[in-house]
Amino acid sequence: MRAIIYIMTKQKVALYRKYRPENFDQVVGQEHIVRILKNAVLEDKISHAYLFSGPRGTGKTSVARILAKAINCEKRTGHNPCGKCSVCKNIKEGQTMDLLEIDAASNRGIDEIRDLREKVKFAPTDSKFKVFIIDEVHMLTKEAFNALLKTLEEPPEHAIFVLATTEINKVPSTIISRCQRHDFKRIKLTEIVGRLITIAKSENIKIDDESLEMIAEAAEGGLRDALSILDQLSSTGLKSIKASDVEDMLGLTPHKTVYQFLKSILEGEQKKALKIAVKLTKEGSDIVIFTKSLEEFIGKLITAKVTGTDDIEGTKEQIEEIKGLTEKYELLDFTSLADGINWAQTNFKSGVEPGFILTLLAVSGKNKGKDLDNVKVPKPKTEIATNSKPSPVKDKRTNGQWQHALMEIKSKNNTLYAFMRVATPNFTKSELLLTFPYKFHKEKIEETKHKKMVEEIVAKVYGKDYQIKCNLAGNGNGGKGQVDNTNAASILGGELVED
Repeated sequence: MRAIIYIMTKQKVALYRKYRPENFDQVVGQEHIVRILKNAVLEDKISHAYLFSGPRGTGKTSVARILAKAINCEKRTGHNPCGKCSVCKNIKEGQTMDLLEIDAASNRGIDEIRDLREKVKFAPTDSKFKVFIIDEVHMLTKEAFNALLKTLEEPPEHAIFVLATTEINKVPSTIISRCQRHDFKRIKLTEIVGRLITIAKSENIKIDDESLEMIAEAAEGGLRDALSILDQLSSTGLKSIKASDVEDMLGLTPHKTVYQFLKSILEGEQKKALKIAVKLTKEGSDIVIFTKSLEEFIGKLITAKVTGTDDIEGTKEQIEEIKGLTEKYELLDFTSLADGINWAQTNFKSGVEPGFILTLLAVSGKNKGKDLDNVKVPKPKTEIATNSKPSPVKDKRTNGQWQHALMEIKSKNNTLYAFMRVATPNFTKSELLLTFPYKFHKEKIEETKHKKMVEEIVAKVYGKDYQIKCNLAGNGNGGKGQVDNTNAASILGGELVED
C-alpha cells in the first residue's frame, strides 16, 4: 500500500499585516490624532461617528481597529487596549460580530447600506459597542450616502461609525458635518526609515541605510507601501539588499543622476546634461519616472528657496545639495526649469519617444525651459494595421502613452505599479497582452480587482477599451532557472496592498 505524503507550506504573513500597530502607542506619524483619541478613551467621551481622511497607507483603518478595541476592552487600565482579553483577541483575529468592516469600493449601493442599517439595530453580542468601519467611503453612491445619513443622524447608543477615505472632497458635506473629522498626514521619511530599521532587524533582513531611505521616499508618506516594498525585496532571496536592487525593482533613477542633470541645466552645461539623457535612454531607464523625480526635486528647491529647508523631506546629503543650489540660484531659475519639465511631461502623452523629449529638455540650456513651449515636437506616424504582434518599439501605444498609463497606476497603487512596470505590453485592436517575467506578478494582475483597475486606467489613457490578457516569459522564473523552494514559498505569500 502506497503512502501519500502531504507537505504543508506555511503561508508567509505580509509585513504590513504582521507589524500592524495593536495600540495607540505603536501608531507612527499621527501623534496629533492619537493624542485626541487617547483622551477621548480615558474620559469616556467617544463620538458616535468619526471620519478619518488622508493618503493611503497612513494608518486610518489600523487606528479605527485600535479604537474599537480600546472602547470595548474588558481589562483596559489606561488608554491602550490590553490585547489579551477575549474582546481584543477576537477583534485582532476577525472573529467578532461586533466589529464590521465594509469596503465601500465594492459595496457602494443603497442595498448594502440598507443591510447595514438593519445590522445597526442589533445590540452587540460580546462588547459594549458595535463598531462599523466603512473604508473608501467616498465610493458610495448618492443614494447610499443619503441612506447612511439617516443612520448617522439618529444612531443607537451602542453603535459607533468610523468612515475612512482617501478623497475627502468626494464625501458630501452633510456626512462630514455629522462626524468628528481627523486628517491623517503623510508620514515623515525619517519616521518611516526608523520603523523599517526596527522591522528589518526583527526579520533579519540585511539592508543598507541608503536602500531604506530610497524605499521610504518611494512610499510617498505611506508606511504600508514602504513595508510592502521591503517585503517584496526580502522575498527575492537576496542575501543583502543594496540601493541598486531597490532601483531595479521600482524603476528608480539614482538620486545623484537626478541632481547632476538638474545642476547641469542650471549651470548651462548642455553637454553634461545631454550625456546624462543619452546614457539613460541607452540603458533603457524609465524616462517618465525620471522626469517625475526631476519634478519632485525641483518642487523641493522651490519650497526651500521660499521657506527654507526645515520642512524638506530627504537625506542629509540631499538637504545639503538643496541648500547649495538655493544659495546659488534665484527662484525664477527653478520655476522656469519647472516649466520645462511640465512641457516634457505633457508631450509624453502624445506618444513621442520619451528619450527624444528628454534630449530637448537637456539642450534647452540656460533657457531652463522658458522657450520650450515654442518647440514643435514631431507627431508620431499613423499606425499601420497588421495581423502580426505589434513591436513595443514601433507601436506608439507602448511608448509615451504606456508610460503615462503606468504613472496613473502608480498614483492609485504603488505596489500594483511595481508589478506592471516589469510587464512587456503588446496591443492588438481590442486586446492588451501583458508578458511577465514572474508567475507571481502575472497571477496578481489576473486577480479580478487588479485587472479591472488596470483596464479602467488603460481605457482612460488610450480613450479605448482593451481586454487584458496575461502570459509568462519563458518558465516564469525571470529567466533565472530553477527557483529555490523556500524563496518561492515566501514570494507566493506576498500580498498586494490596497487602501
